[in-house]
Amino acid sequence: MGSAVSAPIKQQAKALKGRRYMRGMLPEKYFEVVVKKEHGELLDILGFTEEEAFEIFVQFISIDDDNSGEVSVDEFHGHLDSQATKFSERVFSILDQDMSGMLDLREFIIGVWNYCTYDTTLVAKILFGIFDVDKRGRVTMAELDAMVRMLYGSPDADPDLLKALAVNGSGDEDALTFDEFLQAVQDNYEVAQPAFELQKAIRRKVLGVKYWEKMTKQRTKMFANYDQGDLTSVQAIEAIVSAKQKERLKELERKKAEIAAEHDRELQQAAEERIALHEDNQQRKKHKLNELRDARPADEVEEENAWIALKEARAVIKSDYTESDVDDLRKAREVLWDSYDRAIRSSKTRARLKAERELELASKDDANSKADAWIQTKQGRVKHEFLCRQSYGNLLHKAYVKKGPPMQAFAALHAPDDAPVTLATRIAYDHPRPAMLKEAKTLLVAEAGARGTAWDLLWDVEEENEYYLHVENDGSTKKYPKDTAVCHNCDAMIAPEDQMCAQCHTSRSAKTRALRVEPQEVAPFLATVRATAVEARREYDGAKHVDI
Repeated sequence: MGSAVSAPIKQQAKALKGRRYMRGMLPEKYFEVVVKKEHGELLDILGFTEEEAFEIFVQFISIDDDNSGEVSVDEFHGHLDSQATKFSERVFSILDQDMSGMLDLREFIIGVWNYCTYDTTLVAKILFGIFDVDKRGRVTMAELDAMVRMLYGSPDADPDLLKALAVNGSGDEDALTFDEFLQAVQDNYEVAQPAFELQKAIRRKVLGVKYWEKMTKQRTKMFANYDQGDLTSVQAIEAIVSAKQKERLKELERKKAEIAAEHDRELQQAAEERIALHEDNQQRKKHKLNELRDARPADEVEEENAWIALKEARAVIKSDYTESDVDDLRKAREVLWDSYDRAIRSSKTRARLKAERELELASKDDANSKADAWIQTKQGRVKHEFLCRQSYGNLLHKAYVKKGPPMQAFAALHAPDDAPVTLATRIAYDHPRPAMLKEAKTLLVAEAGARGTAWDLLWDVEEENEYYLHVENDGSTKKYPKDTAVCHNCDAMIAPEDQMCAQCHTSRSAKTRALRVEPQEVAPFLATVRATAVEARREYDGAKHVDI
């Protein structure tokens, strides 16, 4: 059933003339909010369309004048414009499954559908079941007499009807089996006429006789197995509803499983598509990169290859060499410094040729007009802004490199209003090439030693430690501990307490600064100063926690 109120239902609701039902709701609203939620599955199982289900509900609230949610036996007969009989009251009690004396909406829906879809066999079955109290499968003539009186609401049974029933007996004139009783009903309509008349009255009031005749045929096809068994009519309908609910639950689980499987397939397909797209993008990038590489100037390619060779040479020099491998170490060091020289040459060459190409481009007749037009484009404006910020970053970099750490810390405060870029951004835009190459050289000296150095850092297999093997002036070799400070400029050994090299007066590098030890005559004074500072700090920290 849908979730919105359909046009036919709205049309049916007009006949109620603004009637309010339980909770003060309009009938169509109550049907949507309450009835479909609580009884929608039952209505679907019994084959009602949404409009037919609303018609059943309308009939129920037409009987339920006091909006109690239940109908009594008197309200039921009053709605049918019929006189209550013992039989009709008995039928009502059969429909009243909880024996409360009232029918709620669920009992009314099941009861109406059940009784209105009875064929002749089921009508005979309900009559037979009422009087076959001991469930022996036989009713006596005395019980048949009571049946006729109950059906017609008369003190005495019609002798002709009793005679018609007796004729169908199988020799035992005092009792009839169900098959014999059914034959009597089929042969003589008057035997169960009041039961058929009650059914016809309900059919006329609710959805019409033709509708129920169609539903009776549908019931015969769909639920014959239940109706032909030993179950009563009420038990049969409950079994039907229960079976259909189980089928629906199983179907729901199957659909959920299908949806989950389809979802998994979609996820798998999406993942495969993403992988394929990623691989395709990678191939495109690789192809584009190759095209760009092919289109790049030879000096740019040479610079890139030179720095790659330097990187590979560094990886070789980082291996642990022993004294027996010292010749290999020295050869690897030579290769490293040759690679460094090549990288420096290629970088300088590329910078020079790039400047020449840019100068040649800028000196052409239409260069200025093309440049002005390009700067007006979005790409040109972005590039122009980048170059301005890059140039400004270079100027600041030179300033704080020359003036030391304080300038580095406060350089951001000196930024003009028209170039509000952070210090980190300025540095990142362009680190001057000379400083970068100088740093690369210092790093290589720290890792591998200077070109032609007499100091070889080797690995002692027995001691499992590093040490320096030094070639003395007379050509002999001598071992030194690995914390020996070696000048990165002239390759001389620096005294442990010296701030700079005694031969070339070059300050220690970052690596040798970490190896410096304080002079013996200064150490006691510095130790005293440190101890005093530590004690003062402790006293200060203790004072902060004193309660005032």
